[in-house]
Amino acid sequence: MELITDKHIKAKLTQMEQPYFISVKNICLSYNNFPVLENISFQIKKNEITTIVGPSGTGKSSLLYAFNRMTDFNPNVQVTGHIYCCNENYLTTKDIATVRSKFGLVFQKPNPFPVSIYKNLDIPLRENSKLSKTARKEKIISCLMSVGLWEEVKDRLNQPAQQLSGGQQQRLCIARCLVLDPELILMDEPTSSLDPISEAKIEELMVKLKDKVTILLVTHKMNQMRKVSDNVIVFWPKNNKTEVLTYGTVDQVLYKKDNNTFVSQYLNS
Repeated sequence: MELITDKHIKAKLTQMEQPYFISVKNICLSYNNFPVLENISFQIKKNEITTIVGPSGTGKSSLLYAFNRMTDFNPNVQVTGHIYCCNENYLTTKDIATVRSKFGLVFQKPNPFPVSIYKNLDIPLRENSKLSKTARKEKIISCLMSVGLWEEVKDRLNQPAQQLSGGQQQRLCIARCLVLDPELILMDEPTSSLDPISEAKIEELMVKLKDKVTILLVTHKMNQMRKVSDNVIVFWPKNNKTEVLTYGTVDQVLYKKDNNTFVSQYLNS
């Protein structure tokens, strides 16, 4: 029997017409050899918001960290499988710096660098591009405009980023992802630490950004899922592991006829 290798799968995908922008194939993730995710597969469409929901402990955030290769530095975490984007397996065949520029990550709590507002965007540009100082400035202004921050910060760009409100800091972190022209922005419960007004601004921003970038969102907020999602993936525990219970548009997932009572209550909470 012929051994199926990463090259075989890559070649096969190249030959096929790919209706999806990113294909996740057979992701397995374990902590200290204890399986959390096993053979997780799904697809992400370009310029849409795909949202992962599910009970706590089902590995949703862990999967985002695997996308961003943060798991590479934790010897207690084992990850195998394929995350294909543009016919490359970003889980194994791309260097970490490239992956992190193309798969930007926004955390639950805002994490601006302990420098000025301007330098938060200029540092990644200096390290990952060959743009001139003038070109970098234009890019920074454009990204701050994209997240609705420019008018709020244009007169204090040299002030510490920590002086911004929580919602402003989170939008700054999203702008910091955007300066590197990512293929995908990973958002791990990006409004969990924000007040309702700031949360609404981030949700509006996510929908607006779809024209520029693809988003993979993890949230426990079912109302947020309903408001911003194009497609929903439901992670669900089964035999101490996680499976993809269902995948589809918001309506397809919420009103799936074979959802059991507990799943329906969870999704409609």
